[in-house]
Amino acid sequence: MGSRNLSDEEALQWYAWMGTHWQTLTRRAGSALSIETADFSDNDLSDAGCSAIVSALLRLSPKLRILKLYRNKLTRPESVIELLGNGHVEEMHLSHNRLDA
Repeated sequence: MGSRNLSDEEALQWYAWMGTHWQTLTRRAGSALSIETADFSDNDLSDAGCSAIVSALLRLSPKLRILKLYRNKLTRPESVIELLGNGHVEEMHLSHNRLDA
């Protein structure tokens, strides 16, 4: 999903789509699916879009190891704190955003 000019609205649509189709994808794969790396870099995401993505990742793939959110429009992405608290995230890329100090 990197470099697709993904907007917050499209992130919400992705969240809804993943919620609807994840079980079908898992069933077709024949085993549990997991996402180890999620790349949402170089998009137009604000904190709201980031929150939708993080919510989906926490619900669907709690063992996420790497999250790439660099080159977006994040200012206070507080939702990523939940990912850090799950103990699996090893890398989080947040450079080139509009982060508040």
